[in-house]
Amino acid sequence: MLEPSGSWFGTSTITSAAPGGPLDLVMGSDQVSPAKLVGELKWRLAENKTLNLSATNLQSRHINLGRFSPTGGSLQEDFQGYTRVDASFRYRTRHRGTWSLGVENLFNQYYLQAIDSSAVVSSASPPYFFAGRGRMLSLSNSLRF
Repeated sequence: MLEPSGSWFGTSTITSAAPGGPLDLVMGSDQVSPAKLVGELKWRLAENKTLNLSATNLQSRHINLGRFSPTGGSLQEDFQGYTRVDASFRYRTRHRGTWSLGVENLFNQYYLQAIDSSAVVSSASPPYFFAGRGRMLSLSNSLRF
């Protein structure tokens, strides 16, 4: 049995570059995530075996071009979008629990991810972009008792 699903998130918010100024500055990745599209396919191969494939796309965003804060810092943001593909396989046994094998970033794509300001260490400066993880494998087992 094949079960597709998906979701989309997108927002555009504005603020002022200075107190009392006009609302004409698009809020950047330190406050608002870029638009995101997520798709997933789940295959039930058997009663106890499931294969998942998902893709997450963060869209490119180029905002506040040529804009500067009152203190002279650049407010421009150039975020290069990306798509990351993940896969997982689950196998439920009768007496030894459920085993899961996962591969995050299946194609080992290099990408920069936007991090909101609540997760940023004080030494970082805007824009808050950090390298995403490379391919990561995981193996887990869960037992119910």
